[in-house]
Amino acid sequence: QKLFYVATQILVLLGTYFSHALAYGFKEYLKRQQAIKLFGRFLDPKVVGKLVEQGQLDMKNTSKKTKITVLFSDIRNFTSLSEKQNATQVVKLLNAYFKRQVEVIFAHKGTLDKFIGDCIMAFWGAPISNKNQETDAINAALAMEEHLLQFQRELPKALQHFDVGIGIHTGEAIVGMIGAEQRVDYTAIGDTVNLASRIEGVTKTTCRILVSEQTMLNCQHAFNFTYQGEFAVKGRKKAVKLYQPERKS
Repeated sequence: QKLFYVATQILVLLGTYFSHALAYGFKEYLKRQQAIKLFGRFLDPKVVGKLVEQGQLDMKNTSKKTKITVLFSDIRNFTSLSEKQNATQVVKLLNAYFKRQVEVIFAHKGTLDKFIGDCIMAFWGAPISNKNQETDAINAALAMEEHLLQFQRELPKALQHFDVGIGIHTGEAIVGMIGAEQRVDYTAIGDTVNLASRIEGVTKTTCRILVSEQTMLNCQHAFNFTYQGEFAVKGRKKAVKLYQPERKS
């Protein structure tokens, strides 16, 4: 009888242990799936699962102030372009263009932040740190330009003037899960983001891709840069020096 009692207690303890282990394992599984689903919107889905398994994507520890390289890509004269096409044609054009450009961002280890109308925002350096973030961002911009030129050739003649401007800047920003209870996004905020957007605006009167001096200095070994001058931008007392990057031959 005593042996039966001891055996029963052991079985109860084992049952409790395995129940807790199963519950914990299932909870961890759900957390991983949630992280994969969430970050799969911003990072290359092919690598998200591996990063979650390695513990490099923790939803509780995504908020931080860190150095990132921000890219803005905006369609030029989109208002006039959209006024000449019907809604279906405009949406089809945007979806086809965005699909190619997002593939480029993911292929170059970038984080897709958001679409802002006809603009794409992406950044490098978070949630995964990246020592080569400036190089990867510029390589992405140059590849986006190459894809754009191919995309132009495939468009009807009336739409072949379709073009974009790309601005890039490197600096500190706050990144994390930001939003309301109904919708939360992984995004970056701060002066670095604002300046990257302003730099993109300067491309309308200069060239297709412009990068800040800070970005240029951090990867001047990897590209040829053409100095485009100093430009006054909103929110900055001092003019900013901007450069056009090109691949080294």
